[in-house]
Amino acid sequence: MKTAVFVTHAAPGIGGGHLARCLALAEELSSAGWRCRIAAPDLSFGVLPVAPGFERIVLPDGPLPDPARLAASLASSDLVVFDRYDVSAAHEDASPCRVLTIADGATREMRAEVVLDATPGREATAYAGLVPAGTTLLLGSSYAPLRSAFATLRPAALGRRAATGPPRRLVVGFGASAGPILEDAMAAIRSAAPDASVVAIQGKSPAEVARLYAEADLAVGSAGVSALERCAVGLPSIAFAVADNQTDQLAGLDRAGAVRALGPWDAGAEARLRAALAELRGDDDRRRTMAERAAAIVDGLGAARVARVVAAP
Repeated sequence: MKTAVFVTHAAPGIGGGHLARCLALAEELSSAGWRCRIAAPDLSFGVLPVAPGFERIVLPDGPLPDPARLAASLASSDLVVFDRYDVSAAHEDASPCRVLTIADGATREMRAEVVLDATPGREATAYAGLVPAGTTLLLGSSYAPLRSAFATLRPAALGRRAATGPPRRLVVGFGASAGPILEDAMAAIRSAAPDASVVAIQGKSPAEVARLYAEADLAVGSAGVSALERCAVGLPSIAFAVADNQTDQLAGLDRAGAVRALGPWDAGAEARLRAALAELRGDDDRRRTMAERAAAIVDGLGAARVARVVAAP
């Protein structure tokens, strides 16, 4: 049996997107017969639930251990998946096996055999000079690693998007790192759409989140992994960047017409949100177009595509 180790993290300050991507890919590899281990600080395991079948390796809080020490803890593995911003080329070089690095942009030199960057519209030119010749680049939203529940619920969700009339079911979520933002957003939504049913997704399991997105008519939330999840089920959304690394993705989704991007969450965010809600709630055609374009960007099968690449002999 082959073994994959996912070196990642999650916390209220950084959100759960890194761990969510790793769990999606681990789910695919596990279904193909791989043994999957999740290496993260202990706090991470309280942010998102980790399936009992995945062995946990508890890393120290703070920065990653030095490359040699980390490599020793990864011995006897066939694949190491790095999804942390403090991973360095030295960590990748020291790895005892094949390396897949998940990135949100070409911000450093990489020494991985496979690089995954699911930012919509990302092109290979962004990584010129930063990766060795022969590195496999898996770029763009078709490789977005999402949990299988989104692909399962996608057909029924897309069938609901032709409905007309003001959206009645709204979901709101800004990831694990944005509790205060969530409270302010909920207040703005109740003010702008007092007749709507509003559900917050913070603290929900991946399966619950997938169901809520599939059944909703409109979403308000952040960019990042959750924005791609909403796209997979064709859910029109109003989105904010709540972290610097979300800016490129949000701009790409906005250009594609898949989201209504409102920039960063700042002092004027609530007013912009109320105005955007009033605009979108009264425009059936705009929401329908957003749903179609969102669904065209992400189909929910990205994790399976990535798994086939890394599992190849």
